[in-house]
Amino acid sequence: MSKNYFDFLEGNQGALQGEDTSSKTIVTEYLPDLVTDENNSLAAFNAIQTLEKEKLKYIAENSTRKAFKYKSSYQISKAEVGRRIGAKPQPLFHSLTTSYSEFLLKQFEEANKRLLKRKDDKLLAQRNGLRSRTKEALVVDFREQEKQLQSQVEINIDSQYTRLKAELPYDVKAKLKIN
Repeated sequence: MSKNYFDFLEGNQGALQGEDTSSKTIVTEYLPDLVTDENNSLAAFNAIQTLEKEKLKYIAENSTRKAFKYKSSYQISKAEVGRRIGAKPQPLFHSLTTSYSEFLLKQFEEANKRLLKRKDDKLLAQRNGLRSRTKEALVVDFREQEKQLQSQVEINIDSQYTRLKAELPYDVKAKLKIN
């Protein structure tokens, strides 16, 4: 399987040919003019996109509630974005002096909403079978099935005894004292 599965899904030809596309910058057509390469805005935007892909991959590979115990496994943190680009997260997302902070904060929140929805959908899709049911429901179901089995056994025993009596010869019935 391809190392960058999501690049393959997006139709990135480099991923199909086995190239490493993780280091390439992600530029989309909906970037405003204030997000440029001159400041940390483009690097932060690319870091958010890259982290979102990594978290989506983690969500796709895991399906148990235990795997999503910590938010850091499926959500992006501002500190994580800051570490990725080598800057502090406060000026990136909450600065009043930079014009791109509002856009980055919006992108960050939207990415986390998409990740949370994907995680919830993944966990809901796995809610089938005996493992998803409560212990009380399993006990009730087990007892009902046990009663049905017991009644079937009793019916089977009665029919076997009746058939045995009908098929036994008269002299054997007389010796066994069966009427």
